[in-house]
Amino acid sequence: MAGYVIIIREKTTDEAGYPAALEKYSEHAVRSPLEKLTALATRNTRFQVLEGDGAENIALLKFPEYSDALDWYNSDAYQEAIPHRKSVARFRAFVLEGKD
Repeated sequence: MAGYVIIIREKTTDEAGYPAALEKYSEHAVRSPLEKLTALATRNTRFQVLEGDGAENIALLKFPEYSDALDWYNSDAYQEAIPHRKSVARFRAFVLEGKD
């Protein structure tokens, strides 16, 4: 079954530092094993919170298998990227198994 990674930006904590941190994050993230990423379903697009706490942004990534999603998230390159985005905002991240 497919694996989905959901990354939620709950609150930006450093507006001034966000652009530079995101650039550093992107430099590392593009080196992560993206060959199995089948879709960047959404990023910086319209969404509406229907229940619970609000969010500033949501990214949804699709991989062929649940294990592929975990391998990507746990890769050295992506782990090196994470501190850059977390230095300027609060996030939550999930991996879930689902149908194609």
